[in-house]
Amino acid sequence: MPSSRTTPASGPFLRSRARALATLLLTITSLTGCDATREPPAAKSVAVPEETAKKPRLSEQNIAAIRRAIEASGGSLRCSDDGQPVEIDLAVGRGSADPAAIEAALACPGLTALRIRAGALPPDAVEKITSLAALEELMLQDAPLGDDSLEEMAARLAALRRLTLRNVPGATDRGVAALAGLSRLTHLALVDMTTTGKVLKPIAAMPSLVSLDLRMCGGLRGDDLAALGGAPKLAELKLGGYGIDDATMAIVAALPRLESLTVEDAAIGSPGIAKLSESPAAERITSLSFARCSGLDDDALAGLAAFANLRRLSLRDVPVTGGFLAKLPSRDRLESLALNQTFLGDEAFEAIAACRGLKRLELAQTFLSSEAVKKISGLPDLEYLNLAQCGLNDAALEPLAALKKLKTLVVDGNPGVSPDAVRKILGQ
Repeated sequence: MPSSRTTPASGPFLRSRARALATLLLTITSLTGCDATREPPAAKSVAVPEETAKKPRLSEQNIAAIRRAIEASGGSLRCSDDGQPVEIDLAVGRGSADPAAIEAALACPGLTALRIRAGALPPDAVEKITSLAALEELMLQDAPLGDDSLEEMAARLAALRRLTLRNVPGATDRGVAALAGLSRLTHLALVDMTTTGKVLKPIAAMPSLVSLDLRMCGGLRGDDLAALGGAPKLAELKLGGYGIDDATMAIVAALPRLESLTVEDAAIGSPGIAKLSESPAAERITSLSFARCSGLDDDALAGLAAFANLRRLSLRDVPVTGGFLAKLPSRDRLESLALNQTFLGDEAFEAIAACRGLKRLELAQTFLSSEAVKKISGLPDLEYLNLAQCGLNDAALEPLAALKKLKTLVVDGNPGVSPDAVRKILGQ
Protein backbone atom coordinates (compact mmCIF):
# COMPACT_ATOMS: atom_id res chain seq x y z
CA MET A 1 0.00 0.00 0.00
CA PRO A 2 1.44 3.46 -0.87
CA SER A 3 2.80 5.43 2.08
CA SER A 4 0.84 8.53 3.22
CA ARG A 5 3.97 10.18 4.63
CA THR A 6 5.64 13.15 2.90
CA THR A 7 8.60 12.12 0.83
CA PRO A 8 11.95 13.84 1.48
CA ALA A 9 11.69 15.63 -1.88
CA SER A 10 8.27 17.11 -1.15
CA GLY A 11 9.07 18.64 2.24
CA PRO A 12 11.39 21.40 0.99
CA PHE A 13 9.01 22.11 -1.90
CA LEU A 14 6.05 22.76 0.42
CA ARG A 15 8.16 24.91 2.74
CA SER A 16 9.25 26.95 -0.29
CA ARG A 17 5.62 27.46 -1.40
CA ALA A 18 4.67 28.59 2.14
CA ARG A 19 7.46 31.19 2.19
CA ALA A 20 6.34 32.48 -1.24
CA LEU A 21 2.73 32.81 -0.07
CA ALA A 22 3.78 34.73 3.02
CA THR A 23 5.84 37.10 0.86
CA LEU A 24 2.82 37.66 -1.43
CA LEU A 25 0.58 38.52 1.54
CA LEU A 26 3.13 41.04 2.83
CA THR A 27 3.30 42.61 -0.64
CA ILE A 28 -0.51 43.02 -0.78
CA THR A 29 -0.44 44.62 2.66
CA SER A 30 2.21 47.14 1.65
CA LEU A 31 0.45 48.08 -1.61
CA THR A 32 -3.07 48.43 -0.28
CA GLY A 33 -2.56 49.48 3.27
CA CYS A 34 -4.68 46.53 4.34
CA ASP A 35 -3.73 43.50 6.30
CA ALA A 36 -4.53 40.69 3.84
CA THR A 37 -4.44 38.16 6.64
CA ARG A 38 -7.41 39.76 8.43
CA GLU A 39 -11.06 38.94 7.89
CA PRO A 40 -12.28 41.04 4.93
CA PRO A 41 -14.70 43.85 5.81
CA ALA A 42 -18.39 43.53 4.99
CA ALA A 43 -19.10 44.26 1.32
CA LYS A 44 -20.46 47.71 0.62
CA SER A 45 -23.69 48.13 -1.32
CA VAL A 46 -22.90 48.76 -4.99
CA ALA A 47 -25.49 50.00 -7.45
CA VAL A 48 -25.92 47.39 -10.16
CA PRO A 49 -26.96 48.71 -13.55
CA GLU A 50 -30.59 47.89 -14.31
CA GLU A 51 -29.68 45.97 -17.44
CA THR A 52 -27.34 43.65 -15.51
CA ALA A 53 -29.34 43.28 -12.30
CA LYS A 54 -30.97 39.89 -12.00
CA LYS A 55 -34.72 40.35 -12.09
CA PRO A 56 -37.19 37.86 -10.62
CA ARG A 57 -38.78 35.71 -13.27
CA LEU A 58 -42.13 33.96 -13.44
CA SER A 59 -42.39 30.41 -14.68
CA GLU A 60 -44.34 29.58 -17.83
CA GLN A 61 -46.97 27.90 -15.68
CA ASN A 62 -47.36 31.02 -13.51
CA ILE A 63 -47.64 33.27 -16.56
CA ALA A 64 -50.28 31.01 -18.10
CA ALA A 65 -52.34 31.13 -14.89
CA ILE A 66 -51.98 34.91 -14.69
CA ARG A 67 -53.07 35.30 -18.30
CA ARG A 68 -56.17 33.19 -17.71
CA ALA A 69 -57.17 35.34 -14.72
CA ILE A 70 -56.56 38.59 -16.62
CA GLU A 71 -58.47 37.53 -19.72
CA ALA A 72 -61.34 36.07 -17.68
CA SER A 73 -61.89 39.60 -16.36
CA GLY A 74 -61.86 41.06 -19.87
CA GLY A 75 -58.34 42.39 -19.58
CA SER A 76 -55.22 41.98 -21.65
CA LEU A 77 -51.62 41.02 -20.96
CA ARG A 78 -48.51 41.72 -23.01
CA CYS A 79 -45.16 40.04 -22.49
CA SER A 80 -41.66 41.22 -23.34
CA ASP A 81 -39.43 39.44 -25.84
CA ASP A 82 -38.18 37.17 -23.05
CA GLY A 83 -41.71 36.09 -22.17
CA GLN A 84 -42.21 38.04 -18.94
CA PRO A 85 -45.38 40.13 -18.34
CA VAL A 86 -44.66 43.85 -18.80
CA GLU A 87 -48.09 45.38 -19.53
CA ILE A 88 -51.51 44.57 -18.05
CA ASP A 89 -54.74 46.39 -18.84
CA LEU A 90 -57.68 45.80 -16.51
CA ALA A 91 -59.48 49.00 -17.48
CA VAL A 92 -60.87 47.71 -20.77
CA GLY A 93 -64.55 48.39 -21.39
CA ARG A 94 -66.93 49.63 -18.74
CA GLY A 95 -66.77 46.90 -16.12
CA SER A 96 -64.66 46.60 -12.99
CA ALA A 97 -61.82 44.14 -12.76
CA ASP A 98 -62.47 41.24 -10.41
CA PRO A 99 -60.26 40.63 -7.34
CA ALA A 100 -58.63 37.50 -8.80
CA ALA A 101 -57.47 39.43 -11.87
CA ILE A 102 -56.05 42.24 -9.74
CA GLU A 103 -54.18 39.77 -7.53
CA ALA A 104 -52.78 38.09 -10.64
CA ALA A 105 -51.63 41.40 -12.09
CA LEU A 106 -49.89 42.43 -8.88
CA ALA A 107 -47.96 39.15 -8.87
CA CYS A 108 -45.94 40.30 -11.92
CA PRO A 109 -42.74 41.92 -10.60
CA GLY A 110 -41.47 43.24 -13.93
CA LEU A 111 -44.50 45.29 -14.98
CA THR A 112 -43.81 48.56 -16.76
CA ALA A 113 -47.47 49.45 -17.42
CA LEU A 114 -50.55 48.71 -15.28
CA ARG A 115 -54.11 49.92 -15.79
CA ILE A 116 -56.87 48.99 -13.32
CA ARG A 117 -60.53 49.95 -13.15
CA ALA A 118 -62.06 48.65 -9.94
CA GLY A 119 -64.28 49.88 -7.14
CA ALA A 120 -62.49 47.59 -4.68
CA LEU A 121 -58.84 46.65 -4.28
CA PRO A 122 -57.11 43.94 -2.21
CA PRO A 123 -55.97 45.23 1.22
CA ASP A 124 -52.30 45.04 0.22
CA ALA A 125 -52.79 46.49 -3.28
CA VAL A 126 -50.94 49.77 -2.62
CA GLU A 127 -48.01 47.94 -1.05
CA LYS A 128 -47.76 45.64 -4.06
CA ILE A 129 -48.17 48.44 -6.60
CA THR A 130 -45.43 50.49 -4.97
CA SER A 131 -43.12 47.46 -5.03
CA LEU A 132 -43.20 47.44 -8.86
CA ALA A 133 -39.85 49.15 -9.27
CA ALA A 134 -39.92 49.13 -13.08
CA LEU A 135 -43.41 50.66 -13.36
CA GLU A 136 -43.49 53.56 -15.84
CA GLU A 137 -47.23 53.84 -16.50
CA LEU A 138 -50.06 53.54 -13.96
CA MET A 139 -53.79 54.12 -14.44
CA LEU A 140 -56.30 53.75 -11.59
CA GLN A 141 -60.01 54.37 -12.10
CA ASP A 142 -62.78 54.24 -9.48
CA ALA A 143 -60.18 53.02 -6.99
CA PRO A 144 -60.85 53.44 -3.24
CA LEU A 145 -57.60 55.23 -2.48
CA GLY A 146 -56.91 58.11 -0.12
CA ASP A 147 -54.19 60.68 0.35
CA ASP A 148 -51.90 58.33 2.29
CA SER A 149 -51.89 55.92 -0.65
CA LEU A 150 -51.02 58.66 -3.12
CA GLU A 151 -48.23 59.89 -0.88
CA GLU A 152 -46.80 56.38 -0.69
CA MET A 153 -46.92 56.04 -4.47
CA ALA A 154 -45.21 59.39 -4.91
CA ALA A 155 -42.45 58.33 -2.54
CA ARG A 156 -41.76 54.88 -4.00
CA LEU A 157 -42.61 54.82 -7.71
CA ALA A 158 -39.52 56.70 -8.82
CA ALA A 159 -39.56 55.36 -12.39
CA LEU A 160 -43.13 56.48 -13.13
CA ARG A 161 -43.54 58.46 -16.35
CA ARG A 162 -47.33 58.40 -16.87
CA LEU A 163 -50.02 58.51 -14.19
CA THR A 164 -53.79 58.62 -14.64
CA LEU A 165 -56.22 58.94 -11.75
CA ARG A 166 -59.88 58.90 -12.74
CA ASN A 167 -62.71 59.22 -10.24
CA VAL A 168 -60.66 58.47 -7.13
CA PRO A 169 -63.02 60.16 -4.64
CA GLY A 170 -60.91 59.52 -1.55
CA ALA A 171 -58.04 61.64 -2.87
CA THR A 172 -57.95 65.31 -1.88
CA ASP A 173 -55.57 68.13 -2.71
CA ARG A 174 -53.09 66.82 -0.12
CA GLY A 175 -52.55 63.54 -1.91
CA VAL A 176 -52.56 65.06 -5.38
CA ALA A 177 -50.00 67.69 -4.36
CA ALA A 178 -47.69 64.89 -3.22
CA LEU A 179 -47.55 63.63 -6.81
CA ALA A 180 -45.46 66.67 -7.65
CA GLY A 181 -42.56 64.75 -6.12
CA LEU A 182 -42.52 62.37 -9.11
CA SER A 183 -39.64 64.09 -10.88
CA ARG A 184 -39.67 61.83 -13.96
CA LEU A 185 -43.40 62.11 -14.61
CA THR A 186 -44.13 63.44 -18.09
CA HIS A 187 -47.91 62.81 -18.32
CA LEU A 188 -50.38 63.41 -15.48
CA ALA A 189 -54.13 62.93 -15.86
CA LEU A 190 -56.53 63.92 -13.06
CA VAL A 191 -59.94 63.20 -14.54
CA ASP A 192 -63.22 63.57 -12.68
CA MET A 193 -61.41 64.33 -9.43
CA THR A 194 -62.18 66.66 -6.52
CA THR A 195 -58.97 68.56 -7.27
CA THR A 196 -58.98 72.33 -6.75
CA GLY A 197 -56.73 75.09 -7.97
CA LYS A 198 -54.50 74.75 -4.88
CA VAL A 199 -52.63 71.81 -6.43
CA LEU A 200 -51.70 73.57 -9.66
CA LYS A 201 -48.76 75.49 -8.24
CA PRO A 202 -46.84 72.36 -7.11
CA ILE A 203 -47.86 70.57 -10.31
CA ALA A 204 -46.51 73.46 -12.38
CA ALA A 205 -43.13 72.98 -10.68
CA MET A 206 -42.78 69.38 -11.90
CA PRO A 207 -39.57 69.40 -13.96
CA SER A 208 -40.50 66.80 -16.59
CA LEU A 209 -44.25 67.36 -17.03
CA VAL A 210 -45.27 67.87 -20.67
CA SER A 211 -48.95 66.80 -20.58
CA LEU A 212 -51.67 67.60 -18.03
CA ASP A 213 -55.28 66.38 -18.18
CA LEU A 214 -57.73 68.17 -15.86
CA ARG A 215 -61.03 67.25 -17.52
CA MET A 216 -64.14 67.19 -15.32
CA CYS A 217 -62.43 68.44 -12.19
CA GLY A 218 -65.38 70.36 -10.79
CA GLY A 219 -63.31 72.14 -8.14
CA LEU A 220 -61.22 73.98 -10.71
CA ARG A 221 -61.98 77.49 -11.91
CA GLY A 222 -60.71 78.93 -15.14
CA ASP A 223 -58.55 81.54 -13.43
CA ASP A 224 -56.79 78.80 -11.43
CA LEU A 225 -54.99 77.81 -14.63
CA ALA A 226 -52.81 80.90 -14.48
CA ALA A 227 -50.63 78.96 -12.03
CA LEU A 228 -49.52 76.74 -14.90
CA GLY A 229 -47.75 79.63 -16.61
CA GLY A 230 -44.50 78.72 -14.89
CA ALA A 231 -44.53 75.05 -15.91
CA PRO A 232 -41.13 74.55 -17.59
CA LYS A 233 -42.17 71.97 -20.21
CA LEU A 234 -45.98 71.88 -20.31
CA ALA A 235 -46.99 71.53 -23.97
CA GLU A 236 -50.32 69.65 -23.80
CA LEU A 237 -53.38 70.63 -21.77
CA LYS A 238 -56.78 68.93 -21.57
CA LEU A 239 -59.72 70.71 -19.95
CA GLY A 240 -63.40 69.97 -19.51
CA GLY A 241 -66.49 71.03 -17.62
CA TYR A 242 -68.78 74.03 -17.55
CA GLY A 243 -66.33 75.93 -15.37
CA ILE A 244 -64.24 76.26 -18.53
CA ASP A 245 -65.48 79.26 -20.52
CA ASP A 246 -64.39 81.99 -22.91
CA ALA A 247 -62.47 83.82 -20.17
CA THR A 248 -60.53 80.61 -19.50
CA MET A 249 -59.31 80.59 -23.09
CA ALA A 250 -57.59 83.93 -22.51
CA ILE A 251 -55.61 82.36 -19.64
CA VAL A 252 -54.85 79.23 -21.67
CA ALA A 253 -53.65 81.36 -24.58
CA ALA A 254 -51.02 82.90 -22.28
CA LEU A 255 -49.37 79.55 -21.47
CA PRO A 256 -45.93 80.01 -23.03
CA ARG A 257 -45.24 76.51 -24.36
CA LEU A 258 -48.69 75.22 -25.29
CA GLU A 259 -48.78 73.13 -28.47
CA SER A 260 -51.81 70.86 -27.94
CA LEU A 261 -55.21 71.78 -26.46
CA THR A 262 -58.29 69.64 -25.76
CA VAL A 263 -61.54 71.17 -24.49
CA GLU A 264 -64.66 69.14 -23.70
CA ASP A 265 -68.13 69.93 -22.33
CA ALA A 266 -67.22 73.58 -21.98
CA ALA A 267 -69.13 76.85 -22.29
CA ILE A 268 -66.98 78.33 -25.04
CA GLY A 269 -67.89 80.01 -28.31
CA SER A 270 -66.60 82.66 -30.72
CA PRO A 271 -65.04 84.89 -28.00
CA GLY A 272 -63.00 81.98 -26.64
CA ILE A 273 -61.71 80.94 -30.06
CA ALA A 274 -60.87 84.59 -30.74
CA LYS A 275 -58.76 84.76 -27.57
CA LEU A 276 -56.74 81.79 -28.82
CA SER A 277 -56.45 82.95 -32.42
CA GLU A 278 -55.26 86.44 -31.44
CA SER A 279 -52.48 85.13 -29.19
CA PRO A 280 -48.96 83.85 -29.96
CA ALA A 281 -50.29 80.39 -29.09
CA ALA A 282 -52.01 80.24 -32.50
CA GLU A 283 -48.59 79.93 -34.15
CA ARG A 284 -47.38 77.23 -31.75
CA ILE A 285 -50.44 75.01 -31.50
CA THR A 286 -50.30 71.95 -33.74
CA SER A 287 -53.20 69.98 -32.24
CA LEU A 288 -56.75 71.08 -31.32
CA SER A 289 -59.67 68.99 -30.05
CA PHE A 290 -63.18 70.11 -29.10
CA ALA A 291 -66.02 67.85 -27.96
CA ARG A 292 -69.58 68.60 -26.88
CA CYS A 293 -69.11 72.36 -26.92
CA SER A 294 -72.48 73.59 -28.20
CA GLY A 295 -71.25 77.16 -28.68
CA LEU A 296 -68.85 76.15 -31.42
CA ASP A 297 -70.41 76.53 -34.85
CA ASP A 298 -68.88 77.29 -38.26
CA ASP A 299 -68.72 81.01 -37.52
CA ALA A 300 -66.86 80.45 -34.26
CA LEU A 301 -64.41 78.01 -35.83
CA ALA A 302 -63.63 80.41 -38.66
CA GLY A 303 -61.11 81.75 -36.14
CA LEU A 304 -59.01 78.65 -36.74
CA ALA A 305 -57.72 80.43 -39.85
CA ALA A 306 -55.02 81.86 -37.57
CA PHE A 307 -53.59 78.43 -36.73
CA ALA A 308 -51.00 78.19 -39.49
CA ASN A 309 -49.21 75.13 -38.11
CA LEU A 310 -52.20 72.95 -37.25
CA ARG A 311 -51.52 69.26 -37.90
CA ARG A 312 -54.33 67.57 -35.97
CA LEU A 313 -57.93 68.78 -35.61
CA SER A 314 -60.69 66.85 -33.84
CA LEU A 315 -64.35 67.80 -33.42
CA ARG A 316 -67.00 65.61 -31.80
CA ASP A 317 -70.66 66.40 -31.30
CA VAL A 318 -70.42 70.08 -32.22
CA PRO A 319 -72.95 71.87 -34.50
CA VAL A 320 -70.83 72.43 -37.60
CA THR A 321 -71.55 71.82 -41.30
CA GLY A 322 -67.88 72.08 -42.26
CA GLY A 323 -68.00 75.51 -43.89
CA PHE A 324 -65.08 76.68 -41.71
CA LEU A 325 -62.76 74.04 -43.25
CA ALA A 326 -62.23 76.09 -46.41
CA LYS A 327 -60.64 78.84 -44.29
CA LEU A 328 -57.98 76.63 -42.70
CA PRO A 329 -54.58 77.86 -43.89
CA SER A 330 -52.88 74.53 -43.27
CA ARG A 331 -55.20 72.11 -45.05
CA ASP A 332 -52.41 70.61 -47.12
CA ARG A 333 -50.41 70.01 -43.91
CA LEU A 334 -53.17 68.43 -41.83
CA GLU A 335 -52.26 64.86 -40.90
CA SER A 336 -55.30 63.93 -38.80
CA LEU A 337 -58.88 65.21 -39.08
CA ALA A 338 -61.82 63.99 -36.98
CA LEU A 339 -65.33 65.33 -37.58
CA ASN A 340 -67.39 62.81 -35.65
CA GLN A 341 -71.08 63.42 -34.90
CA THR A 342 -71.24 66.55 -37.01
CA PHE A 343 -73.57 67.79 -39.76
CA LEU A 344 -71.29 67.96 -42.76
CA GLY A 345 -72.67 69.04 -46.10
CA ASP A 346 -71.25 67.95 -49.45
CA GLU A 347 -69.44 71.28 -49.76
CA ALA A 348 -67.34 70.37 -46.72
CA PHE A 349 -65.87 67.45 -48.66
CA GLU A 350 -64.42 69.80 -51.23
CA ALA A 351 -62.30 71.22 -48.42
CA ILE A 352 -61.52 67.75 -47.03
CA ALA A 353 -60.36 66.62 -50.49
CA ALA A 354 -57.85 69.50 -50.42
CA CYS A 355 -56.23 68.02 -47.27
CA ARG A 356 -53.83 66.00 -49.40
CA GLY A 357 -51.52 65.08 -46.53
CA LEU A 358 -54.20 63.40 -44.39
CA LYS A 359 -53.19 60.06 -42.94
CA ARG A 360 -56.15 59.70 -40.58
CA LEU A 361 -59.78 60.72 -41.15
CA GLU A 362 -62.71 60.09 -38.77
CA LEU A 363 -66.32 60.75 -39.77
CA ALA A 364 -68.21 58.44 -37.40
CA GLN A 365 -71.92 59.08 -36.93
CA THR A 366 -71.94 61.61 -39.73
CA PHE A 367 -74.20 61.01 -42.72
CA LEU A 368 -72.23 60.64 -45.97
CA SER A 369 -73.49 60.73 -49.52
CA SER A 370 -71.95 58.76 -52.37
CA GLU A 371 -70.39 61.99 -53.66
CA ALA A 372 -68.73 62.56 -50.28
CA VAL A 373 -67.17 59.08 -50.40
CA LYS A 374 -65.80 59.80 -53.86
CA LYS A 375 -64.10 62.94 -52.54
CA ILE A 376 -62.51 60.94 -49.72
CA SER A 377 -61.18 58.38 -52.23
CA GLY A 378 -58.85 61.03 -53.67
CA LEU A 379 -56.74 61.36 -50.50
CA PRO A 380 -53.45 59.72 -51.56
CA ASP A 381 -51.80 59.19 -48.15
CA LEU A 382 -54.83 58.06 -46.12
CA GLU A 383 -54.02 55.11 -43.82
CA TYR A 384 -56.90 55.13 -41.31
CA LEU A 385 -60.56 55.82 -42.10
CA ASN A 386 -63.48 55.66 -39.65
CA LEU A 387 -66.92 55.60 -41.28
CA ALA A 388 -68.85 53.98 -38.44
CA GLN A 389 -72.61 54.58 -38.51
CA CYS A 390 -72.55 56.70 -41.65
CA GLY A 391 -75.48 55.06 -43.48
CA LEU A 392 -73.31 53.36 -46.12
CA ASN A 393 -73.52 50.17 -48.19
CA ASP A 394 -71.12 48.14 -50.31
CA ALA A 395 -71.78 50.12 -53.47
CA ALA A 396 -71.10 53.44 -51.77
CA LEU A 397 -67.72 52.18 -50.54
CA GLU A 398 -66.41 50.99 -53.91
CA PRO A 399 -64.49 54.21 -54.73
CA LEU A 400 -62.36 53.66 -51.60
CA ALA A 401 -60.47 50.93 -53.46
CA ALA A 402 -58.40 53.79 -54.88
CA LEU A 403 -56.86 54.40 -51.42
CA LYS A 404 -53.70 52.35 -51.92
CA LYS A 405 -52.17 53.21 -48.53
CA LEU A 406 -55.31 52.46 -46.50
CA LYS A 407 -54.59 50.02 -43.65
CA THR A 408 -57.63 50.36 -41.39
CA LEU A 409 -61.26 50.87 -42.39
CA VAL A 410 -63.87 51.09 -39.60
CA VAL A 411 -67.45 50.53 -40.80
CA ASP A 412 -69.25 49.37 -37.64
CA GLY A 413 -72.93 50.24 -37.57
CA ASN A 414 -73.41 50.16 -41.35
CA PRO A 415 -75.71 47.14 -41.89
CA GLY A 416 -75.38 47.43 -45.67
CA VAL A 417 -71.61 46.93 -45.62
CA SER A 418 -70.30 43.37 -45.89
CA PRO A 419 -66.94 42.04 -44.63
CA ASP A 420 -66.09 40.97 -48.18
CA ALA A 421 -66.41 44.56 -49.40
CA VAL A 422 -64.06 45.79 -46.68
CA ARG A 423 -61.49 43.07 -47.44
CA LYS A 424 -61.60 43.97 -51.11
CA ILE A 425 -60.96 47.64 -50.41
CA LEU A 426 -58.02 46.76 -48.15
CA GLY A 427 -56.64 44.34 -50.70
CA GLN A 428 -56.92 41.35 -48.40
